[in-house]
Amino acid sequence: MARKFFGQFLIELGEVQPEHVREAVTLMDDTNPVLGEFAVSANVLSERDANRINREQRRTDRKFGDLAVGMGLLTTDQVRDLVREQKAQRLSIGQALCQLGHLDTGRLDDLLKKFSLDQAGQVANRYLQLPEEIDDSQLVDCILDLFPKLTQRIARIQLFTQSCEKWSGQELQSQIATVSVRGDENWDITLSCDQDFAAQIHAGFMGGFSNQKTEEDPEEISSTLLDDCIGEFLNILAGSAMDELEKQAITVCLEPPVFGNTPVEGYHFAIQASRGAASLILSPA
Repeated sequence: MARKFFGQFLIELGEVQPEHVREAVTLMDDTNPVLGEFAVSANVLSERDANRINREQRRTDRKFGDLAVGMGLLTTDQVRDLVREQKAQRLSIGQALCQLGHLDTGRLDDLLKKFSLDQAGQVANRYLQLPEEIDDSQLVDCILDLFPKLTQRIARIQLFTQSCEKWSGQELQSQIATVSVRGDENWDITLSCDQDFAAQIHAGFMGGFSNQKTEEDPEEISSTLLDDCIGEFLNILAGSAMDELEKQAITVCLEPPVFGNTPVEGYHFAIQASRGAASLILSPA
């Protein structure tokens, strides 16, 4: 039994349809501001400063609030109050489905209990049990740790890795980009995703903390632009991993992204995402 999101669980039970979950996720994106947006709307941070913190956050594994305090833009008390208020106002996927009329409010608590029982015993730590051949790779650890954090920060995509198996030509999605890391560790990092996932990354890069929402249809964004966004995302992911490795005296350098190449060997990580579909392939070089 694999880990899953509550929305996926409801689809499997036949309680809702996939399009209902997509609609609910969109409502959550529109309703639930990230901390930077919340600080801007509360008039304790300018949009310009929020974007400064957001750009810095893409380069380092630190929370928005910690960076804001470190840069002297917010106090610890302000961050604490913002986080508390943000959590109090947060709309969950179940609440969004009920609000849209796709789920009976009276059944929500019972379905949440069933979901909790379904997921009991699932691996709660941030990593899968990795194959012995790659279990001692510091770069792999960094990539698997940073990947969900960056998709959440940049694109509001929640995800976790469902499985890891040797690459054997598994079917890939339409957008494929690869970056290569060379040095004390040598890996090719490939991200394969569909248009929906890539378009959400694109929206994250374009949106900043503006109140304007990106309404572009993924099919109306050119495949080349989507590839470029995925390539830039991989640059940020690998670059952040490199920063962590440097702290451990592991020296590597990053090569520019290439597009459309199918891996020959490596390890395929199946991804469960709140938006779109994606997989990660890490190939030793």
